[in-house]
Formats: sequence, structure tokens, C-alpha cells
Amino acid sequence: MVVLVPPHLLENSPSAQDDIPSSDEESLRNYGADLILRSGKLLKLPLMTVASAAAIYQRFYFAKSFADFDARSVAAASVALATKLDENVRRLPDVILVFYRLEMLESLDGEEDDVKGSSIPPLEIGGPAFESRKEKVVRAERNILRELGFEVNMFLDLPHHYVLRYASALFGDPSAKGSKSRSIVQTSWNSANDSLRTTLCCSHQPDVIAAAAVFLAARSLNIPVPKRPPWHASLEVDQTETKRVAGILHSLAGKPKPCYITVPPKKKVPKSQPMASPLTDSIAPCSPPADASEDKSDSESPTGDRARA
Repeated sequence: MVVLVPPHLLENSPSAQDDIPSSDEESLRNYGADLILRSGKLLKLPLMTVASAAAIYQRFYFAKSFADFDARSVAAASVALATKLDENVRRLPDVILVFYRLEMLESLDGEEDDVKGSSIPPLEIGGPAFESRKEKVVRAERNILRELGFEVNMFLDLPHHYVLRYASALFGDPSAKGSKSRSIVQTSWNSANDSLRTTLCCSHQPDVIAAAAVFLAARSLNIPVPKRPPWHASLEVDQTETKRVAGILHSLAGKPKPCYITVPPKKKVPKSQPMASPLTDSIAPCSPPADASEDKSDSESPTGDRARA
């Protein structure tokens, strides 16, 4: 069991409070998760580490707004932090260079495999551009730890941990010859990855997401789910909630490739000044009494005694 985001934040996130359209927030959440998944390939990270990074990314934006922190910087910081938590550490400069490469590929409208390295302008480690990116990533990582707490791994129980168990429980051992479970496991795994592009990891328990992924996989492969006992009873999940999650996962298939959206940073609110009264503004200030300015050394102290010279 993981601690879920409170309902009031799910309905009114910090980005929504900053008047960022829900469509933009949804797109940036999808974009950031996609960026993390792509970076995992270049950094040669285990899938579970990448999934942890995506979960951190999604949860952070229920603490802060996209107007507070840039999606690319938070995605890079989430990857750097996840590699430490899962003990698959990658050097911060390597993470920054990978995300720089992915950003440049976007501007060139290319993929990781079809754009030559020479097409990408170099980013010199230690140079001003690199240091600027590093500063943003470090600031983002520091704020992730501040907002989510240093026990971040308490939030990182992932649906991937349940997929194999649930598929085996309903459809048999995937390693058995002719087992239907093998194809269901692969399809369910892909759906579990897709769930990281959404806020499902913040609003539903991982076992429910895994059950929904298995149910959706069976439907897409035209494999009937067990009815005696009912599949949801065997997995000990709520049928209505699970089907609702499966519907969200199914809706992701028809969505276009996410793209980066620039969100203007918040404007710093100036310190409030005392409001002047229209009446007092029209009256000239009074001059101090003549004798009060003649000899300040003789003025009385707050205790009523004469101040010593």
C-alpha cells in the first residue's frame, strides 16, 4: 500500500491553481514521463529504476506547479534521484548530457537512432550552458526531497511488481508450453509502463493498476477472464475501480505523441506596501517642534530619564 495524493489535490492541482489549462498539464505529465522512459534507454537503466523516476515526477507535480519548475529539469532530477534510491547510480553530468541530447533531438525532429551525434551541438561539461542546466536540476532534486520527504521510496510500490503474479494467478505459469499467460504478461507490462504517463500512480494503488493492465491485456488479446471464481475476486480488487483504470489505460492508445509546452514562470509578487489613506495623502507632513530638534542630547529616554551626553 502506498500513500495516495488527497482527492482535493487530484481535483485541483498546484498547476490548476496557477491557471494552467488541464490539457497542458496532462500533456506535460505525459511528456515528462516519456522523456524519462527514453532517457532510461540511453543511460542503460533497469526498467524499475525508470518507472520509479516517472512515479517521482508525477507525484512532485502535486506538490509544485509547472509554473514553479520546468518539466525537463524535474524529469532529469527524478532520474538522478531514482538511480540513487535503486542503487543504480548514474553520474549527474551523464544524466544532464542525456537529457540535453534528447532535447536537441526534439528540435531536430529526430529519434535516438537516426540522428548522427555530429548533428547535435556539443555541451561542454563545466561550461556556462552546462552549469546553468546543472543548477536547475540540482534545485529540482533538492525540492523533490523537500516536498516528498527523504523517504521517497515509501511511495514507489509499482504495478510492475504485481503483473506477473496476477497473470499467473488467472492464466497459469507463463513459462509453461502453450500458456496464454506469456502474451498477457508482455501486454500488461506495456500497459503498466503507459500508466506512468498519467497520474494513476498517485490516485490508485499499484495492485489495482496491475489488475487493470492484466484485464485490459486479456480483452485486447480476446482471451476470456475467469468467471468462477470471478477474476476480480481472485485478485482481491474492486471490479468497478479496476475497470475504470483499464478504461484510462485504453484511452492512452489514441493520443498523439506528447510535446513540450513552455509555461511562463511565476512572477515574483512584490512585498506589499502599507496602503496610504486618500485623506492623509493630501495633508502635508507636520514639521517637528523647534525645541525638539535643537538639542537631541537632552531628549528623554523611554524610561522617562534624561539621556546621558
